[in-house]
Amino acid sequence: MKRVLALLAILLLTACTAPIAPPPEATMPLSPVEQETATVDVQPQAAAAPTLAPTNSNARNDPASELQVGRVNDAGSSVVIVGELRNTGTQWITGFGVVATYYDAGGNLIYTDEVPGEMTSIEPGATAPFKVISDKARFSGEYASYKIQYRRALSDVPSYMLAKTDIVDKGVSSNIAEVQGKVYNSGKAVCDYPIVAVAYYDANGQVIAVTGNYVLPDASGKIPSLKPEEKADFKLLTNIDEPYQTLNVWAACKYVDGNPSP
Repeated sequence: MKRVLALLAILLLTACTAPIAPPPEATMPLSPVEQETATVDVQPQAAAAPTLAPTNSNARNDPASELQVGRVNDAGSSVVIVGELRNTGTQWITGFGVVATYYDAGGNLIYTDEVPGEMTSIEPGATAPFKVISDKARFSGEYASYKIQYRRALSDVPSYMLAKTDIVDKGVSSNIAEVQGKVYNSGKAVCDYPIVAVAYYDANGQVIAVTGNYVLPDASGKIPSLKPEEKADFKLLTNIDEPYQTLNVWAACKYVDGNPSP
């Protein structure tokens, strides 16, 4: 009887100390990225393309961004696409850029072009223009359609923008529109490589031409850095082949206190 009880005790001890299989690992939800891409499909046109506002598919309830494609010029050796992105939310948009993807008649990818916006930061309620110039010599076939996408991030920190003063619309001469003026550093940091952009609009508010460039060089031939309260002159020349009704000018800093601006 004692041998039977001892055997039962050994069996009970073995059962209590048997390894337990770990539970299956839980799948953690991925954190949402801080970048959004919106897409607009447009058929190529030599003249005006319709103004488009893609549906915002942001499931995170972030502020919406409305992309408007303006003129599409398919003359000569390049395809030129202009437009603007509107910030319809409450946070700053930073890192604004545009991707143009081209396809042949069979839907095959033949070229992709990616450029930053003329202004990469957009305050709430404002817009920023873009311009894509794609060299058709780089296409691997004849394009029949294209897709416009934009990329952007969100920030609660305001970007360093410059004030504009003394803006003069010089009009158009030989299909070249000219606007000039001054930018003013109203902030407390040093603005390095001040940049200025202009967009021209038709009577329907559609973008028809865009140009961006640095302010004019100083007496030494260098792009000036603006300390607080300093000014610099600018002059922008834009190829334009139709009458415009209004224009808009932006100014910002490529670097702030020696650091890249968002």
